[in-house]
Amino acid sequence: MPDNVVSTADEVLERLEDEIAFLAEGLATASEQLDELVSNLDDHLVEYSYDRVSDAVDEVGVILGEEVARDLTTLVSLGVIRHGHPITEGGKDASVPTLTAEELPLLVSDDEDDEDDEARIDNLRDRLNAAADHLCLLLSFANDRFDLAREAAERGNSGRALKDLWLAQQAVADAPTAYQLWMRCLGELADVSPGSLGAVGEMLMGFESFLHATHEAGSGNER
Repeated sequence: MPDNVVSTADEVLERLEDEIAFLAEGLATASEQLDELVSNLDDHLVEYSYDRVSDAVDEVGVILGEEVARDLTTLVSLGVIRHGHPITEGGKDASVPTLTAEELPLLVSDDEDDEDDEARIDNLRDRLNAAADHLCLLLSFANDRFDLAREAAERGNSGRALKDLWLAQQAVADAPTAYQLWMRCLGELADVSPGSLGAVGEMLMGFESFLHATHEAGSGNER
């Protein structure tokens, strides 16, 4: 089209809606990726697959990174134009789920009595489960808020979209700390009862035996 030919209102609207559809499709793909990660996370936690849990936390951060945030912010602007809504500030009054080490079930004291040992193992399981539940909740929260943000952006509801995007980003930012708390609880249980961790516990016990044998071999060579 020559530069001196002015687009009609219908042509401008068509281009606007095409751009909105393009951005919305890309953000929907990000949502699908998040859904898959979050749905698989619980299995990874139950299996104590700390490497896969770590990967999931990292991937959520990548998916909801700067590019997606920029696309959603652009979609907000276009949605506002398309629907004729005023741009409003995104409120930050809602809160992201939190859990600190102090809020975990209190540690049962170490005792040589067998019954007390069982109680301590159950206590450590409770702490580990609480940390796992929190990590699941945190990433599910980020996923849900992102879905709400992109839906609001398409409708031109800028305040709701920006608020939910901010909450999703906060949850993602907190996820590595939640993962470290879960790993701390996993280590506590591994120290006391590696057999409670299934295949992961067997691997840890095998690794510990290997380190012990290596140490003994090294000590023998020094004689």
